[in-house]
Amino acid sequence: MTYIDDIAIAYVSLMIPDDPKFWNAAVHRNGNTFMQNVFFGLNRILGACVTSFSAIPIPSFPRSNRLFIAAEKLQISPDTFTTTVPFINVTPLKQLAIGLSMFWSLLRWGLRGRQSRYKVVFSYNISVPPLLFTLAAARLLGTKVLLFIGDVNIPGETVPDTLFYRIDARLQTGLLRYVAGSVVVSDRIAIDLLPGRPYIRLDGGADGSLIEATGRFQKEDRATDGHFTIAATGYLSEFNGFRELLSAFSNLKGPKYQLVIAGGGPLQETITNRAAIDPRIQFRGFLSYDELLELHSKADVLVSMRLTEKMNTAYAFPSKTFEYLLSGVPVITTASGHMASEYGPYCFILDEESSEALTAKLLLIENLGAPERARVAASARKYIMDSKTWSKQQARIAEFVYEVVTKGEARA
Repeated sequence: MTYIDDIAIAYVSLMIPDDPKFWNAAVHRNGNTFMQNVFFGLNRILGACVTSFSAIPIPSFPRSNRLFIAAEKLQISPDTFTTTVPFINVTPLKQLAIGLSMFWSLLRWGLRGRQSRYKVVFSYNISVPPLLFTLAAARLLGTKVLLFIGDVNIPGETVPDTLFYRIDARLQTGLLRYVAGSVVVSDRIAIDLLPGRPYIRLDGGADGSLIEATGRFQKEDRATDGHFTIAATGYLSEFNGFRELLSAFSNLKGPKYQLVIAGGGPLQETITNRAAIDPRIQFRGFLSYDELLELHSKADVLVSMRLTEKMNTAYAFPSKTFEYLLSGVPVITTASGHMASEYGPYCFILDEESSEALTAKLLLIENLGAPERARVAASARKYIMDSKTWSKQQARIAEFVYEVVTKGEARA
């Protein structure tokens, strides 16, 4: 498609440069990768002028020693920048301050771009920066609002069931009626919360560096020590099925079975204690990115067990999916979101989320033998490389936004 229209786009997010000096406990690096690639996708619309406004993610004072966050201009890539908004870094003033600063930034942007034929505000997620202020500015400017929604907080499920989270969830989801369209990680987000509005599903992407790194590790000779190694990495929580994994592994008898876990979270102490009792279990803690990819490549099977039966995961999608499927190793996963319908041919879906079912699936994969495991893993890697590169996903974002902004509709 050729884009010829004059479009002004304001991009609202928590995007920061991928630079260690910006990393802290409030930064989710995978989320930042998503934000950057949405930004790059918007910049692929020819004739569009994209202005980015960010709120720097940082722990609130006194967890951070910064009481006030000043505005600054940050370089995201050689040709792109984002302007951060100022705010008081003290809860609960923090969210209000971010929202007000973003409101004024958008108003100034809109007044400067009055000559543009089309104007649109594109916001990443709905809680931070608060969607209320983004919508208010857009309403005053007479512009459409589009969203990327990567997660929706569900009190009592994915966030604590407190009055604050209940009010926040009700307010933010209620405001979605004023949104013109969305890019979502799960179909259910659009179907349930934005009915009738155009949307596309975009669950992630793989950049060239990830494809290259995972390919490099696969070229290394695999150890033939007679072990069958199971690996699982990420946030160590009930939500991600680590209790079921530990229980399933206890059903496997004999020294040839090895379990390697890496990451951090509420179940870290439980896992550490189990590793102290069972020498077949290794807990590696936090690993660098390259160490993590190397661990994945050296396993015989990877387990991604985000629970869907005990918790409501309809609005989420496992962020480690692409790393796992590019690893060259077979993957066991639950049927979260569209996992079974799209990725079913390339992984092993757990039909029942129990330790017994997981044990049976592990034994099934072991009995397939190394050649068949390699074949399944290779097909998964090929699918991601053919269909899920960030370059292709950026092009989808560009086409979708162009269609909604200029024609008011797009094919979902």
